[in-house]
Amino acid sequence: MGDGLHVDIAVSGLRPGTYAAHIHTTGKCDAPDFSTAGGHWNPDGREHGKDNPAGAHKGDLNNVTVGPDGRG
Repeated sequence: MGDGLHVDIAVSGLRPGTYAAHIHTTGKCDAPDFSTAGGHWNPDGREHGKDNPAGAHKGDLNNVTVGPDGRG
């Protein structure tokens, strides 16, 4: 988009609760430990955590809230 990157996340089949969401540096996500995804996208060398007072990674997204139906 003209003013930056916009991401929409839709999930299903999860347990109710709050989940963190991140953009990683590599376009892979192989089992068993998913380490092929690399680190969080962090071109500015910021701290981890969307609400970090020192500034967040660019890859730290808003949390995803999953309801009782398993969708978020």
